[in-house]
Amino acid sequence: TYYRVFADGAAEWTGTLVFKRDDFADGASLNAGKLIRDVNADVLCLCEVENRLVMDKFNTDRLARLYPYNMLIDGKTDRRGIDVAVYSRFPIENVRSNIFLRDPENTRRHIFSRDCLEVAVRMPNGEELHLLINHFKSKWAQNAAARQRGDDRRKGQARAVAKILSDRYDLQRENIVVCGDLNDEPDSDPLSPLNTLDCLSDFLELQFQQQAEHRWTYKYKSKLQQIDYILASDPLRRKLQEAGVSRMAMPPDATQAAGIEGYSSVTIWRDAGSDHGLVWATFAI
Repeated sequence: TYYRVFADGAAEWTGTLVFKRDDFADGASLNAGKLIRDVNADVLCLCEVENRLVMDKFNTDRLARLYPYNMLIDGKTDRRGIDVAVYSRFPIENVRSNIFLRDPENTRRHIFSRDCLEVAVRMPNGEELHLLINHFKSKWAQNAAARQRGDDRRKGQARAVAKILSDRYDLQRENIVVCGDLNDEPDSDPLSPLNTLDCLSDFLELQFQQQAEHRWTYKYKSKLQQIDYILASDPLRRKLQEAGVSRMAMPPDATQAAGIEGYSSVTIWRDAGSDHGLVWATFAI
């Protein structure tokens, strides 16, 4: 005599699924790694990262351990599980998350779609570099009402970052960078709480004062637009040497529309390292 036991639905089963880990093998990760190595930044801020284990494996498999330090705090406010993060060659000394901040107009909702991750990096000259890494609410919307809600959400996020800067930092004396995918254009109303701040400068605007067409970081339909930023304080503005956007790993339709040459290894959309350009700046420190 023997018995068979069958689970009658998920409610009668208790267990876990563990996915097998394997090496990165797709073209997108290869091209993303190539772009990061080519840019060779000392500090690299990232959007849409899954977790620190993925960061560490990517650093090993694609970057040859270029970055001894990394940080990500799992926000859990994005249904896709994507977060903001940082790689650094220099020691990370302090970290602060804002995932628990609530919208004062709707206390059931978090202010930030992912996080405004605050990180302090100790630079070789002994000074601290303060990073506020962001990924604001997407601009995509199905209708006008949803579009307005998205605009309001981004403006609330920009206002919250401005308040963090006012409460905790000195833009006239400290090395401060607000960066990331802010999902709106420089002259937009949602970004006005940041773009109108004294002592906070958009480094792409400084670099291309008479050539706004060179500031684009993203292609939406047929429009090339800037939605990614390095906004920095006065001390860093005085140390700025150069800024720009690296677009070689972007999808072919974006590079072709701009008349620039991308990596030969990016021949189709899914092999692109990112659909955003990488914004960079160099400083004399």
